[in-house]
Amino acid sequence: MEVTLLRERSVPEYQEVLLTLLEDIENLSKISNNLLSLALATTDAGALKFKQIRVDDLLFAAREDLIGNFPEYHVEINLLSLSEDVRQLCVMGNEQLLRTAILNLFENGCKYSDNNSVEVSFETLNDEIELIFRNTGAGIPESEIAQIFRPFYRASNVKEQRGSGLGLALTQKIIELHKGVIEVRSVVGIETSVKVLLPILDSF
Repeated sequence: MEVTLLRERSVPEYQEVLLTLLEDIENLSKISNNLLSLALATTDAGALKFKQIRVDDLLFAAREDLIGNFPEYHVEINLLSLSEDVRQLCVMGNEQLLRTAILNLFENGCKYSDNNSVEVSFETLNDEIELIFRNTGAGIPESEIAQIFRPFYRASNVKEQRGSGLGLALTQKIIELHKGVIEVRSVVGIETSVKVLLPILDSF
């Protein structure tokens, strides 16, 4: 900004600077929000408001959030099993945090795919809800998978993409806060899958 103000510039030049600033501000805002959510996710679960949440509804709500921000992204949701007992579709949780976790996985899946798409399957298995997020594209080197949940860590083969490296760290904290498990498998250049297991309402 200081350099831009040193001399008079053309309208297109000012527009270019403003667009760059807007992009930087949006990125900083996202980092700040993620850091606040990360702090919230690392607090004692007893300090948070937990309630009954339908996970299938949460998937569709998170997809709407994503498409609203990134119209070019595509999310396919496959409901492999839907119990007549609504409680089998629910978890006890903090809706804001769980929605953030799912949104992060949607966004990562689309951003690092070769077609801006991610596919998620929903299934009830005994006393758990299983979500599997799949995309095709760059993948993650096997030697780096153990590192991807560290705050600010970014895989070596996707550094040309904008990002803070906070999304997966935050997502893991949120899933663990809800007594769940998250696992990542990837084959470089072919496919990445992220499996999330959450205890259903009766087993929480």
